[in-house]
Amino acid sequence: MIIVREKTKSTKASRQRHLYIKATCVGVGSGLLIYLIILLTFSIIFTLQDMPEMATLPVGIVALVAGSYLAGYITCKMTHRKGAVLGALCGGILFLMVFITNLIVNHSQPFSGLFFTKLLIVLLSAIIGGVVGANSKKRRV
Repeated sequence: MIIVREKTKSTKASRQRHLYIKATCVGVGSGLLIYLIILLTFSIIFTLQDMPEMATLPVGIVALVAGSYLAGYITCKMTHRKGAVLGALCGGILFLMVFITNLIVNHSQPFSGLFFTKLLIVLLSAIIGGVVGANSKKRRV
C-alpha cells in the first residue's frame, strides 16, 4: 500500500513561514555583522587619530543605518515578498538588539531624546532596504 501525501495549504504555509524565519535570521545576522565591522573600523580610526568625542554618535548612527539597510535588503532578496513588512521586522530586531546591549553596557537612561529618532531612522532604512531587495531581479542559476 503506497500512501501519497498531497500538498496542502498547511505544508505550503509551513514552508513559507520557514523561509521567512530563515531569511530574517540571515538578514539580521548579516546586518549585525556589518554594523560591528563598521564600528570596529571607526574605533580603530578614532584610536589612531585625535578625533573629537562628538563624532562617535554620528558614526554609530551611520553604522546602524548601514546594518539595518543590509538586513532588510538581504532578507527580502531571499524571499522577494513583503519588502516593507520584513524590512521593518529586521530593523526592529536589529534596533532592539543594539538597544538592549547599550542598556547592559552603559547603564544609561533608556529613553533619551535620540531614542525615537534612532528608531525611526533605523526602521526607515530597513524598510527601504527591504523594498529594494524585494523588487530586485531574481538571479538565474
